[in-house]
Amino acid sequence: MGNVIIIGNMKAILKFDLPDEAEEHLNAINGTMYKMCLSDIDTWLRNLGKYEEIESIDVGMARDKIREIISERGLNIEDVF
Repeated sequence: MGNVIIIGNMKAILKFDLPDEAEEHLNAINGTMYKMCLSDIDTWLRNLGKYEEIESIDVGMARDKIREIISERGLNIEDVF
């Protein structure tokens, strides 16, 4: 990435027409939480390989864990679709 020069105060404002764009609004405000979920999933997978020496997992087990992590963050995977 090149050099970034910021002149003055910069702002970004996201606007949504609610209720029509409610899904897009939820995705925008929950983005950081989903990023944290991805980090949790990555850590879980890393720990399986590093500490439990598991090199492959069942798809159902992975899906269950992903849903568990998302739920622990107060999110619902069904809200994404």
